[in-house]
Amino acid sequence: MNRYLVLVLLSVLCLPFLSFPEFAQSTQLVTVTFVEHGLPAGTSWSVTLNGTTLSTNTTEITFHVQPGELQYNISPVHGLVPTPSFGTLYAFNYTVVNVTYAPPYVKLVLEGERAVSTASGAPVSLLQTGQTYQLGALISNQGNEQTVVLENLVLTKGSIVVQNETIVLSLSPGQTSFGAFLWTPQSNGIYNLTVTATGMQSAVTSTYLVYVGVSPLVTVTFVEHGLPAGTSWSVTLNGTTLSTNTTEITFHVHNGTYTYVVHNPSFFDDLYPNGSLTVKSTGATVGVLFLPLLVEPAVTAKLSNATSVGLITLRANSTYYVQVSIENMGNVSGPIDVTIVVKVNGQTTVDKSFNLTLPVNGSDEEEVQFTPTSVGNYSVAVYAFSAQPYGQRESSNLTLSGPITTSQVSHPSVHVTNTSTTSNRTSITSPTPEKGEINLTLVLVVIVVVVIAIALVLLLRR
Repeated sequence: MNRYLVLVLLSVLCLPFLSFPEFAQSTQLVTVTFVEHGLPAGTSWSVTLNGTTLSTNTTEITFHVQPGELQYNISPVHGLVPTPSFGTLYAFNYTVVNVTYAPPYVKLVLEGERAVSTASGAPVSLLQTGQTYQLGALISNQGNEQTVVLENLVLTKGSIVVQNETIVLSLSPGQTSFGAFLWTPQSNGIYNLTVTATGMQSAVTSTYLVYVGVSPLVTVTFVEHGLPAGTSWSVTLNGTTLSTNTTEITFHVHNGTYTYVVHNPSFFDDLYPNGSLTVKSTGATVGVLFLPLLVEPAVTAKLSNATSVGLITLRANSTYYVQVSIENMGNVSGPIDVTIVVKVNGQTTVDKSFNLTLPVNGSDEEEVQFTPTSVGNYSVAVYAFSAQPYGQRESSNLTLSGPITTSQVSHPSVHVTNTSTTSNRTSITSPTPEKGEINLTLVLVVIVVVVIAIALVLLLRR
């Protein structure tokens, strides 16, 4: 008997240590708000959510419900139809449903042709002779009112009508349906499927290609970069040439491997004008980068006389030479105009021009002789430029001034600064128990140990 009393006493004393109220959670309600659009101000409307109906003449209806899966229904008002009018919500936090009221209407949309194999039940893009398919189109009602749809499907090959079927469908708002007929193709080729869907105050028509035994046509698009707007350019793909003055040229071809040639417009060059590509069912895109063909002159100049080069002072009645070196730093051969001008006190005393034609990285040297006749401030300027329809560069020039010094044309530099972003991390430290809590816990532990010791003594005496 004493043994059982000891066990009961131990259980009672240990209960505080076996309960964890901090993990208990209570289920909280979530808020679901329906927001109305389209009704005249002050119009009453209502929403039913999981069997509870609320009404208002403002623009919002708010429910406070248990989280989870919720069913809702919204009623029409004065002939205006809500979208959506019903549905299912999965609300686990604050949820907003926008409701738009509008007059009833039907909007039919053809969403594409589809062929489904009756043998496998799977959609296919390439049909085979002797196999049976459901052939038709997907039709959706994107309006807010249910409608009956007459779907007419006409399959032709060339001018021959292969099959002509009319199907009746019923489409609810937001519903998509597959209207189709059974067809077993007898010969390979490309067929045309014309689909006309007629509903209440709505009708749509579209024609699709159906491929039997031949691969579908896919697109190969060449996209141009670098040409001025409106510039004409062209591409030849497998012997077919297309031109445009826009940025894209598109070919329609079957799957396979093709060669192409990009034809360069005047004053521009594509670095890779020839190539080949393999076209699969997804098509292909080829980028074309046109670079302007530029003659880019660079000049250096120095002043000399019969005995010295690189002079910085002049003497009256002595003969000097302006020696100029011109180089074509561009990417195409072309003409360069060079002008050498000598001035004294701002007045021109020498003005001489040269016309050169230089290849890429080609250079030439010219010189002009002059004799100062009086004391003054002399300056020498050298200009070199090439006029082109596209990509014209600023003229290069170099100036020697008195006292004669050399200065070069400087071009702006671009400085790239790397900015590093440092992520600030916040460490979360578990709270330290208060001193009083530690003492209380220690006392309880001591009590439990004492009780266990007493129990053991009693058991040993028995």
